[in-house]
Amino acid sequence: MRVFLHFDFCAVPFRNVNRRSFLPLAAVAASCYNGSVIGKTWEESAMNEFQRQYIECSKRYREKEDADSVRALYALKESLEAESAPEAKRVLVDVYDLLDFKKSAYELFSALASKSDRKDLKRLGSLKEYAENWGDTFAVKCPKTAGEAKRRPVCFKR
Repeated sequence: MRVFLHFDFCAVPFRNVNRRSFLPLAAVAASCYNGSVIGKTWEESAMNEFQRQYIECSKRYREKEDADSVRALYALKESLEAESAPEAKRVLVDVYDLLDFKKSAYELFSALASKSDRKDLKRLGSLKEYAENWGDTFAVKCPKTAGEAKRRPVCFKR
């Protein structure tokens, strides 16, 4: 029997696991979390600063879907558009996808995608389908702040 133990800090595959060998397995899994994974700390190996910001904003957006979380995503989008690093562009594709800018996400990802990576090709295909069918028409609009709403002229019905 093959068991794959997954913890928040590591994933350890084991073979021939039975009830008597579980305690040694728990000790090995606990020793896996010593702050380092392949020469780097876990936080360094897992993600960069752009990904951290995206994860924080996307969690807030998915939980609340309020105007502040949408504004935070748009602020992240603008800051990532100013960056030139490829890691920033990949995260920008995720932001575009979350905000339903499907055509923009496809155009950017088609330049970044590795043609030999199956995951990239699969995502490129799904983004292409959405880009052809939806485009950017269903994108989440950036809500106006209170100051912008006050400056808008009032329209009267006749």
